[in-house]
Amino acid sequence: MSNENGTALTIRETGALELSVEQVLGQMEKIQKVMQLAMKKDEHYGVIPGTGQKPTLLKAGAEKLCLMFRFDPEYAISTVADGDHLTILSTCTLYHIPTGTRVGSGMGSCSTKESKYAYRKAQRVCPSCGSEAIIKGKAQYGGGWLCFAKRGGCGAKFADGDREIEDQETGRADNPDKADQYNTVLKMANKRSLVAAVLNATAASDIFTQDLEDLGDAREKLHREDGNDPSLTGDRQKPTDKATAEQIASFWAMLKRLYNGDEAKAKAWLKPQFARLGIKAWPQVTVAMLKDLTEKAAEFGRTEGPQDTPADDDDLLRSFEAEQAAKGPAPQRPMLTGQIISEAQMKRMYAIAGSDRDRVHDVIGRYGYEHSNAIDRADYEAICKDLEEARGNA
Repeated sequence: MSNENGTALTIRETGALELSVEQVLGQMEKIQKVMQLAMKKDEHYGVIPGTGQKPTLLKAGAEKLCLMFRFDPEYAISTVADGDHLTILSTCTLYHIPTGTRVGSGMGSCSTKESKYAYRKAQRVCPSCGSEAIIKGKAQYGGGWLCFAKRGGCGAKFADGDREIEDQETGRADNPDKADQYNTVLKMANKRSLVAAVLNATAASDIFTQDLEDLGDAREKLHREDGNDPSLTGDRQKPTDKATAEQIASFWAMLKRLYNGDEAKAKAWLKPQFARLGIKAWPQVTVAMLKDLTEKAAEFGRTEGPQDTPADDDDLLRSFEAEQAAKGPAPQRPMLTGQIISEAQMKRMYAIAGSDRDRVHDVIGRYGYEHSNAIDRADYEAICKDLEEARGNA
C-alpha cells in the first residue's frame, strides 16, 4: 500500500511486523488533512471548556474517519440492571471492509445513574389543569402564584401561602421515568465505544482527546485509556494552569444563557463563587477553578434555575411576554458544553421529524428542552434518532 493510502492497516494487510517511520508519518498527515479539509469545528470535533486546547473527537468526526479508513463498526453490549436503573457496557470492534481484518476495538459505558438521566428539575404543578406552568407573581402586584398561559397553563391564580402550591417538591428530584431513557443510554454507550475504537485503531489520540460530547455533564472527568502516557497528554493543561481567555469567554457565555442574558444576575451569582475560591478577578482563575465553576453553574441550572416573575395583572403579563419574546426563547437548563446546535442542524432535525412541530416539541421535552434553539450538541444525535423513531412509529 502506498503512503498516499497508508494507514495502520498496512501492518495487517502486508503481514509486516511493524510500520516504517514513513508509514506512521503518512497516517498522521492523512488524519490531519481530513481534519482540515473534510471536518468542521463543533460538528466533527470541538474544544470543551476547561479541558485544554486539544480538540475532542465527536461522533460525527469518528464516523468520518471510519469512512476514510473503510472501517465497519460492530457492537457487543452487556447490561447491568439495578432496580429501575440500567447500565450498558458497549464494546465496539472495527473491521476493515475490503479485507474483513479486525483493526481495533474500544469500550464505552452509559448509565441511567448519570445525573442527566437519574434526575429531573421538578417544577410546581397547577392543581387546576395539571400543567407545570406555575410561576411567582411580582410582590408589587399582589404576589401569589400564576398558572402561566404562555407555558401552556390555564391562567389560574393562587394566593401566597397556598399549601397546594408551596408544599410541592421543586428543584432536583429523582426521575420517575428512567425506562424512557434506556434507548438513549444504549445509543450513548455505543457512541462512546465507537470514538474510543476509532482513536485506538488510528492512533489519533495525539490529535484528538477521548470523546466528551456524549457525557453532556461538565462534572464528568476527561477519560483516557492511558492517562500516564506523556505522549497523549503533552499539550493538555494542568489544573493549576491559568484558564485561557477563550475558555473563560465560553463559560461566561454559558452562565449568561442560564440567566437569559441578564449579566447583572450572572455577576451576582459569580461574586460569592469567587469569594469561595479565594479570588477576585478572571485573570486569577485556573483550569481547576473553571471546572469547579462550570460544575456549580450546571448544578444550579439543573436544580434551581432562575424564576420568571411576571406581574399578576393581564396588561403587565402581556408586557412581560413581549419582553421575554424580545430576549428570545430561554433554555430550560444550562448548556453544559456551551455549544448550541447550529441553524443547519435545527433544520435537519425538523426535516427528520417530517416538519411536525408537535413531534419535535414532544421529543425535545424528554431531554428537558422547551425550545429547539436551545438544544445542546451533546443531545443532538440522540434527539434526531428519537425523532426518526417517533416518525417511523406514527
